[in-house]
Amino acid sequence: MSDPTSRAPCPASRSGRAVRTSKSAALSMGALGVTLARVVLIGGFLLLWEVASGTWIEPFLVSSPSRIFFSLINGYRDGDLLQHTWVTFEEIAIGFPIGAISGIALGTLLGEADCSPIFLNPSSLL
Repeated sequence: MSDPTSRAPCPASRSGRAVRTSKSAALSMGALGVTLARVVLIGGFLLLWEVASGTWIEPFLVSSPSRIFFSLINGYRDGDLLQHTWVTFEEIAIGFPIGAISGIALGTLLGEADCSPIFLNPSSLL
C-alpha cells in the first residue's frame, strides 16, 4: 500500500516544498470549488424565488428578491428603515421580558398545581 502522504520527498526537493505546494494548491482548488458551489446554490435559489414570486405564487403572498432589495435601498435612503428597525428593537426589549417572565410564572404555576394534569392531559385518566 502506498500512501501519497507517506512518500519520501523527491530528490529534487529535499525539503519537501514540492509536496506542500501541491497540497496547498489542491486545498486552494477545493476551497474555490466549495465557494463556487455556494455561489451557484444561492444564485439558483434567488433565481427560482424571483421566477416563482410572480408566476407560480401570488406576488401578494411572496415578494420577489429584487423588490425586497429595492425596498431596502429606498427605506435606508429615506431613513424609514432605521426608524422602523429601532422601533422593532424597542418592542423586542419590552415584549421579550414580559413573555419570558409570564411564561415562566405560568409554567411554574401549572407544574405545581394538582389539578393541571386533569385539564391539560385528559388521556392520562384512562
